[in-house]
Amino acid sequence: LAENRFLGFSKDITERKMLETTHNFLLHSGYGRPEEDFFAALARHLGDTLGVYYVCIDRLSGDRLTAQTVAVYCDGHFEDNLEYTLADTPCGMLLDQSFCFFPHRVAELFPGDPALRELQADSYIGTTLLGFDGRPIGLIALLDRKPMKDSRLAETLLRMISVRAAGELERLQGMNALRKSFEVQTVLREIAQAAAICPSIEELYATVHRLIARVLPARIFYFAFVDEATNRVHVPYCSDEMDYVPRGRPVGRGLTEYVMRLGRAVHITAEAIEKLMAAGEITLRFAKQLDYLGAPLLTPQGKPIGVLAMNLPAGHEVFSNEQVDILAAVAAQVSLAIIRKQGEEALAESEARYRALIEQAPEAILVIEPQSGVILETNTRFTERFGYDLRHDGPLRAQDITLDSTENVEALLERSQRIGALPMQRRVVRHRKGFLVEVERSATVVRYRNRSLLTVTLRDVSDEIRREREIHRDAQL
Repeated sequence: LAENRFLGFSKDITERKMLETTHNFLLHSGYGRPEEDFFAALARHLGDTLGVYYVCIDRLSGDRLTAQTVAVYCDGHFEDNLEYTLADTPCGMLLDQSFCFFPHRVAELFPGDPALRELQADSYIGTTLLGFDGRPIGLIALLDRKPMKDSRLAETLLRMISVRAAGELERLQGMNALRKSFEVQTVLREIAQAAAICPSIEELYATVHRLIARVLPARIFYFAFVDEATNRVHVPYCSDEMDYVPRGRPVGRGLTEYVMRLGRAVHITAEAIEKLMAAGEITLRFAKQLDYLGAPLLTPQGKPIGVLAMNLPAGHEVFSNEQVDILAAVAAQVSLAIIRKQGEEALAESEARYRALIEQAPEAILVIEPQSGVILETNTRFTERFGYDLRHDGPLRAQDITLDSTENVEALLERSQRIGALPMQRRVVRHRKGFLVEVERSATVVRYRNRSLLTVTLRDVSDEIRREREIHRDAQL
């Protein structure tokens, strides 16, 4: 009998299973776990499927000089997102080509990238994520601590998921843009409210800083104004953790004056600052290695009065074009808020001086609302001479202290509004105790407490009249 024999075949289907797993991942929206978003789930899937040490998924800044991670999966766990500069990194090379592969010694090939040394990375593979217009908007990078001998499977998986990942990234950017727009509008509204709520302009500066920090990186932030009377630049508010900003100096060719000359919001990099200095456009005595974002503060007539500015230390991160637009919108609202608050404080100071003059005057003075005849304020001399105290006797009307009829008083008040003053006349005022006091009265319409009021001066002439009568009586004798 023939001996029974069996013939068997085996085939490695590991790669096929990985592709099927990735296809199912994308088919089910890529959510590995309910609490994970798409990019976290994608990073986990790539790390676990390919067995690599480090996975990062990034979105690019508008100028494509920096990248912001949206998911980082390292050695089986997630790490915090971060922002980094693309120069001198393998990820930076992805901007000029859709795919990069370094099978071995990647840290030696990019000595200017300290992250590779910290991760002890030996191999790297990455792909660019393209937007609908074909421009790079993000990237996916895989790093491992051992060499990658064959990139075919990783490249296939990356190409397989790149279109979906790019679409999700554009959706995320769109949602972020909507949230940012809503937040900017909220900040603008709250700045307008702050102008009415803040008790002082110093408090307004601090409130504006706190609000702007919600939409812009405002760690080094300040207001600078040019005082034409003293020909100096003064900085009434500054949050400067690096001590970059001088608190005051003579007017010259600084960044504040440069922005005021431009009349618009501007982003100036450290390299651009060097060029402006070489061209004689600006002169800086202090830190030059900074990234600068500034916008002019303008009066309603368009005259620049100062600058709202913020700095970033050079070499860390840079401002974006979007942030220039945001600062321009914010500065316009801040200008209105500052001018309103300055006007309120100037008015309050003027009223305080006017009140001091009234109080120090040797004659009795009343402030009357001309439409109603209500006495709003009096000085101490009025209380001493005529006995009335508004704290206890108010409200008082002009008719209550004079012998003139109500019709005559109303006519005089109407006339004062029409011609702006009342001529000096001798009248009679009724003392609080009932006896009569002869006075010399004059009145002027003034702007006080943001409205037109009538300031009435009463000079007691009782003694003068008594002497006049005595002289007249003696002359008749």
